[in-house]
Amino acid sequence: MDGLVVAKASPVTIKVMNKKFHVDEDDIEDVIATGSHEAILKFIETKNIYKFDFKRIAWLCKDVKFYSKLVLILKKKGFLDYTVM
Repeated sequence: MDGLVVAKASPVTIKVMNKKFHVDEDDIEDVIATGSHEAILKFIETKNIYKFDFKRIAWLCKDVKFYSKLVLILKKKGFLDYTVM
């Protein structure tokens, strides 16, 4: 198969950036994409989370500081999620 062309595509230019210029703080997808634990916790603390799927951030609960802050926020809101607990 050496030298045999099996696929061909038109060239595409991709612009890579170091930072996202605008984060929509009302969109959890944008907030999660920032990777900022503080931004995620702020969203959970200040927004309606009753339809939020905590599986989206379950991997972050391995971080003890993040998990502790998250549990305090959820207790304060009177919210229980078995993914987190």
